Amino acid sequence: MIRRLALLPAALPAALIATAEAPPPPAGLAPYIRDGRFDPGDFGWLRGLFDGATPAQVAAWVDTDAWLKRCRTAATDAVRADLVRAGIPEPAIHVGSYGDPLCGAVTMAFPQGSMGRDWARFQAKLASGRRVAAAIVWSAGLAQGVADGGNGDGLPARLDARPITDQVLRLSMAWNEGEYKGAPPLDAMEQGIVRSLTWVAIQRRDAANTLWMKTVVAEHGWPTIATVGMAASANAWLLVQHADDDPVFQLRMLRLMEPLAARGAVAKDNYALLRDRVMLQLTGRQRYGTQWSCATGSWAPFTLEDAGKVDAYRAEAGLGTLAENGERIRRNYGPCPPQPH
Repeated sequence: MIRRLALLPAALPAALIATAEAPPPPAGLAPYIRDGRFDPGDFGWLRGLFDGATPAQVAAWVDTDAWLKRCRTAATDAVRADLVRAGIPEPAIHVGSYGDPLCGAVTMAFPQGSMGRDWARFQAKLASGRRVAAAIVWSAGLAQGVADGGNGDGLPARLDARPITDQVLRLSMAWNEGEYKGAPPLDAMEQGIVRSLTWVAIQRRDAANTLWMKTVVAEHGWPTIATVGMAASANAWLLVQHADDDPVFQLRMLRLMEPLAARGAVAKDNYALLRDRVMLQLTGRQRYGTQWSCATGSWAPFTLEDAGKVDAYRAEAGLGTLAENGERIRRNYGPCPPQPH
């Protein structure tokens, strides 16, 4: 069953946002890059942020931080230009790595929440957190293998199987929260480490799914209910919903879905969810109130186009009221975590 997650990654540290052209990764990251893929390893690339760091370690972090700012800005500028060409005159997208896998992986690997300043304590928490994250990613891979071998190789079967890794990894973000009780306890630092390592895996899977969906649409057009069935059509939507690293592709798919949704060829609620996801990125506003965050310290929808009409829009799309959506989110994911100071 598809779980319609309203969750987005936690806010990134302010240190990771700024300007310029992206050079090759700095020397301090070289030991953590193999075959073009980044593995956070022992997080030694962050050593300069902790007490007792040597001048060389501090300098290595400064170089990494500067590279992150430049690579994220270069990627954002390129996407903005593509969106303007696609008819969005003033894209409001935030600064991000957008399709730069190395830049994105390093950004996502930055531990969520407080790391503290004690390197030895952080390393101890990293050891336990890494084991949990590795188990999550390994289990997702096992589940994907079972799904891939289960129902044949036609497009409906492949669409049914494709989101398994996506869902296992994303649902693990609700570790021991809301309706997802029963997992071994983690303290705040361990949970932040697990989230960061899992986000690296999620980003990698999202990139693979986005590439796969581009091939599917090029060969078959949008998978409608009539051609692949309700569940598989919804799974196609889910993969595009999570293609946030490629806003141009998401916009193209939204435009493709719009007339299909109007005549019932795809689910109207799926179209509404994608519209909110895309337009929130591009304009800073959403119509249906499907996207929520903990930015204020409690669950709340991101900015609405028209708060007075949101429930009417939701009813037209077959969604419950905004208040009911908030209750569902709080029930599924529990209260917002304390905000870092």
